[in-house]
Amino acid sequence: MASDVVLDASVIVKWYLQEQESPTALVFKERLSAGRIRAILPEFGLLEILNALVFKRYFANPGALAPSALLAETHRLLELIPLSDSSLLQTIRLSQQHGLSVYDASYLTLSLERNLQYITADYRATPRMSAFQNIVELRSVS
Repeated sequence: MASDVVLDASVIVKWYLQEQESPTALVFKERLSAGRIRAILPEFGLLEILNALVFKRYFANPGALAPSALLAETHRLLELIPLSDSSLLQTIRLSQQHGLSVYDASYLTLSLERNLQYITADYRATPRMSAFQNIVELRSVS
């Protein structure tokens, strides 16, 4: 049985870009492909991934996956979760209490509601989430 994790868009983007922590991020992709873990993220997470890749001009790279292939891959590997109204209200509370963007707080909400680890490479946000024990920075994964 696969264990679930909340995987931040900042980790998934590293699957496609050559960055310092890309090898560690790719380990998660391999585990997902093998069915050893299941990654969930808020429904809008796919937009975050695409936005980062467009902004970093990934699709202009000759070696890049075609957008349709990237979408097919992410749909196969990731479970996108719609947030209920109660989840959105919790997201607002967490955002206000901890100085997080609503986007970051929504990943945190999902992880708290489901009692899952939240794996992120967004190191500007993690200090504001230090009160929560389920936050795992990608750079700390071996």
